[in-house]
Amino acid sequence: MKTYSQFSIPGRILRACATPQGMSLVELYAAIGCGRSTARSRVIEMRDAGVLYSAGWRGALRYFSNPVHCEAWAAANAAEIAAVAAERALPAAERERAKRERAQAQRRAKVEQRKAEEAAEAARRQAVRMATANPASPWRRTRSRSLPPLPIPGANVPAHVRVQVIPHCVDQRFTFTPPPGWVGQITADWLARRQEGGK
Repeated sequence: MKTYSQFSIPGRILRACATPQGMSLVELYAAIGCGRSTARSRVIEMRDAGVLYSAGWRGALRYFSNPVHCEAWAAANAAEIAAVAAERALPAAERERAKRERAQAQRRAKVEQRKAEEAAEAARRQAVRMATANPASPWRRTRSRSLPPLPIPGANVPAHVRVQVIPHCVDQRFTFTPPPGWVGQITADWLARRQEGGK
């Protein structure tokens, strides 16, 4: 079998297609970082040379560097591959209708899968909340059983302790009590200007 450098485009294609799910052409464009025409021509050359394997249908082929992965994927998706082959054998109008029905079925399956994942995530979060909750908390007992709040006892002051009550202090440093008839400087200036204007 022909070998390729790991830094060459064929080597990068082989590494990208080594996964069990393989790679489509669109995924390969983003994975190896080269032009579409270059990637497509190299993929076709490698498939014809027996280095790369493909499964699926025209327009949606997936490429594998391991033939075991290719056969396993084809077996797992045999029903869909057969449905597409039967769909393409139909007349144009029926083929379009079958294509729409298949797309709707795929969308419904994705919605159901998303709902199942959201339900599982909600159940997991609820289990975490229940596991981390403190059942012995007085607040939780009060809320769950609707019990009245616990009374707060008064202060226990021993007989030998002298209770000292400090009165509230008012800061007098910036307090000013004006004498009778006192006006501020702004008011005094205003009164002077008014008297001068009245002369």
